Amino acid sequence: MIFMHSMAQEQLVPYCSQEAKTNSNPILSGYFSYLNGSTSSNYKFMLEVVFTYCLAIFVFRAGIRRNNSNAIQAGKVKFSPLFFGFNMPFIWISEIQLSEYNVRHKSWRSQTNLTVLVVMIQKEKVVDFVLENINRKSKMWMPSGLPDKKKWREVCRNIDRLDELQDHMYNILHLQPADDDYVFSYDLPEEIFNFRKIIRNSSYFDQKELTTLQGKPLDRELIDFTNKSRDHRNDFSITSGGE
Repeated sequence: MIFMHSMAQEQLVPYCSQEAKTNSNPILSGYFSYLNGSTSSNYKFMLEVVFTYCLAIFVFRAGIRRNNSNAIQAGKVKFSPLFFGFNMPFIWISEIQLSEYNVRHKSWRSQTNLTVLVVMIQKEKVVDFVLENINRKSKMWMPSGLPDKKKWREVCRNIDRLDELQDHMYNILHLQPADDDYVFSYDLPEEIFNFRKIIRNSSYFDQKELTTLQGKPLDRELIDFTNKSRDHRNDFSITSGGE
C-alpha cells in the first residue's frame, strides 16, 4: 500500500511540475502525451509495476474480502501474463484452462456472486468489515514498536475477553463505546510521505538506465517482460488448442 501510493504520487510530480511552469492545468490526455516522451527507463518500468501489478494485487485482495468475482478475475487477468515469462508449462496449462472455464461460466459466476453478496449485506456482515474490524481490535492491544509472537498469541487468543474488559471499563467510567458504524480506512500519510522522500532524494526517475531504488543495475529486458510474456501466452494458447 505504501509503495503503491508513494510511487504513484511521485510519478505524477514531473508532469505536474512541467504543467505548472506553463501555467497549465494537468489533464489526463496531457499526461499520456508526457508518457510518450518520457526517456527514463525507471519511470517506464515503475509505471507498469505500480499501475498494472500493484493495483492488480490490491483489486484481487479487495475481491477476495468482498466476495466479488469480477474484482478477483480482473486482478488475475492483469497478473496472468507473468506466468508465461517463466519455464513452467504446468502453470501455463492450468492458466489457459482456467481462462476458458471463466469465459464459459461467466454468467453463472456473476449470478452466484450476486446472490451471496445480497445475503451478506442483509446480515450486515460484509467480509471486509469483519476482517478489518478484528484486525483493528487486535492492534488496539498491541504495545508500541514491533510486537513479538508471544504478544500476538496473547492478544489474539484473548480478544473477546479483552473486548469484554474494555466494555466493562466504559461502563464504570461512563464513556461512550467505539462507533458501531466504524469503517476501516488506511491512515498512512506519514509513511507515504517518508517513502516519497526516499524516492525523490535518490533521483530515481532521473536515471537513464534501469536500476533499483538503491541504484543497482537491472536487466533492461524487464521493461518488455510483460509484452514478451503476453506474446508467449498467445503462442502457447494457439499451439495447445486453447481459445
